[in-house]
Amino acid sequence: MIWSATSNSPVWNVSWCPTRDDELLLAAVDWGQKLTLYQATGAKQTGKERKLGFDPCALSWLVKDAYKQESRAEYILIGGANRECTIYSREGFKLGTVCTQDAWVWCCCAKPDGSAVAVGTTNGFIGMYDVKFGVVHGIHKDRYAYRDNMTDVIVHHLTTDQKVKVKCRELVRKIATYKTTLA
Repeated sequence: MIWSATSNSPVWNVSWCPTRDDELLLAAVDWGQKLTLYQATGAKQTGKERKLGFDPCALSWLVKDAYKQESRAEYILIGGANRECTIYSREGFKLGTVCTQDAWVWCCCAKPDGSAVAVGTTNGFIGMYDVKFGVVHGIHKDRYAYRDNMTDVIVHHLTTDQKVKVKCRELVRKIATYKTTLA
């Protein structure tokens, strides 16, 4: 055994992040209504737990722009007793709802290019939904700010070509820039 972890509740689903070669990232959901993320390198492990508020049944990864090496984005899809398929950041922060159903979401899976999500429910429904992420950005004189991976903001100083990443840890909906202020 390379490593192990335990949960006080039945573990319902586990899934490896498909794109990280240098960092093994494992997501697990259990019926203690938790999402736990493990970084496993050799025999080391660390876990982050996020409270979901519902019993999860389905867990899978959505990789947006999987064919781009620099700007690929990784998200977690979770469905369950809340009758929704919900998208989370790779850090476990809730970003939004892909769809709401009439029954428990029993399975969900992203299209390989990340453009759509297929959902299956306990009442036999199968549906496919487009996943679109809008562009969020702002500019003031020589400073351009844009959203990266839904939860971060990159501020690009256009004349010096310097970039600074600001981690927000929640969904960035709008960006405003003025002089040296970012909101």
